[in-house]
Amino acid sequence: MAVMLAQAFVDLATCVLAAGIAHRLATGVPDPARTRVAAAALWLTALCPFTANYAAVPLTEVLATFFTTLALLIFLSPAGMEFGRITSKRDLLRSTKFGSRADSWLASERSFGPKRRCFSEPF
Repeated sequence: MAVMLAQAFVDLATCVLAAGIAHRLATGVPDPARTRVAAAALWLTALCPFTANYAAVPLTEVLATFFTTLALLIFLSPAGMEFGRITSKRDLLRSTKFGSRADSWLASERSFGPKRRCFSEPF
């Protein structure tokens, strides 16, 4: 009984996190409309029969839904949006540990072996 009660509170916290995601996604909208979007998301997630069914039985789906929603909210936070600074593949390679050098282990023939020829190519 205590587990199901704890799952009900975790499910309610998931609803609040989903409302936070909706509020975060409605960034270009005026503030009263953002509040309405968040309230609509809160009601939609609270009245969803699937997640209510998960909270009625001691299962792991409640925690999986909570942590997935939390991860999405963290990804949408300003710290998570720092990934938007990467504008090209070159920037992505510069941000990695290996860089974009030609002698990197990614580009060397030693790691992939010699170039193999197809049977249709002349020897």
